[in-house]
Amino acid sequence: MAALCQDIRAGKYPLLLVSPEQLSMHDGHLPRMAQLLSDQRFVSLVKRIQVDEAHTIYTAHQQNVPAVDSAVKRCIAL
Repeated sequence: MAALCQDIRAGKYPLLLVSPEQLSMHDGHLPRMAQLLSDQRFVSLVKRIQVDEAHTIYTAHQQNVPAVDSAVKRCIAL
């Protein structure tokens, strides 16, 4: 797992498939992916982020669910 994280951090994968929970604070924990997305060098290496369960994000965003709402805002900012 450590090697995979290093490869992701190095930008080896220009397409990332992530879950909404990986994009923002969840239960008081900031996931590694959310941390990486704060690094502009890393962001410049990523060509596309595809969010699994996008329909769930849309529905939760419409219902103003805080964790998902912040994930949507984060995606828009990228």
